[in-house]
Amino acid sequence: MILLLFVVAFAAASPALVHRTGISSSANADRSSGPVSYDTSVYNARSLLSEAGVMSPSVESIVYVLPSRDVTAHGLSIANKLEKTREAFEGGSSPIVKTNVDGGVSVERIQGALNNAKGHPSIVVNMESIPQDLEAGRTYIVNVPPSSSVDAIDASISSSMSSPPSSTSSGRVVVVASATTAQESAERSQARRLANDASSSAQYYVYMTPNILAGVLFGFMFFVVAMIGFSCMNDIEGQTVFVSKLPDVGKEA
Repeated sequence: MILLLFVVAFAAASPALVHRTGISSSANADRSSGPVSYDTSVYNARSLLSEAGVMSPSVESIVYVLPSRDVTAHGLSIANKLEKTREAFEGGSSPIVKTNVDGGVSVERIQGALNNAKGHPSIVVNMESIPQDLEAGRTYIVNVPPSSSVDAIDASISSSMSSPPSSTSSGRVVVVASATTAQESAERSQARRLANDASSSAQYYVYMTPNILAGVLFGFMFFVVAMIGFSCMNDIEGQTVFVSKLPDVGKEA
């Protein structure tokens, strides 16, 4: 059941995983579904980081920015393949799925949100260059390239979630999110609309189709051409009297 909810949360919206170690969970989360909490509030990049506790000066924080599924198949759509990550996530003290992150995240949006938060220090690293001893009060932004393999992503995220925080920090926060393209946003809006239509008993009718529009335009054009033709024919003038014998030459008048 947890796996199903885990996959649905990734596929239905632009979600983010928030894994905390040594930090209490959010009071707004719904824990009725099991060990994993689901927060349906709408977040942007800054509010997501603030609510997750990333901006705390005494916390180690790592933010994984996964590529969009339009760029590669290794985006959030591979959530059902991240076996180690799922186990580490569910085994955390307060795992939360933020199901509605507006527009997803990107390295630029994360850095902008941290800079606006009174210059919170951050550094962009690769999965291979994440230091063993993280510095409290500094956010490590892991930019996952599209060419990364599923196993490498799984090993890196699960290691960050499972590793204990250092003794100099009060805890660790690991956030996993993905970018959202305009095409994905349109697809999700269409999916929600179709789902709402399927659940509604009301019937909707289409009053205009391409064929109907073509017929209306052709009928209008035919009417205009016919009116012009009839008007031209009506303006033709001829003699009103016809005789069988023409007058002699010179006596026409």
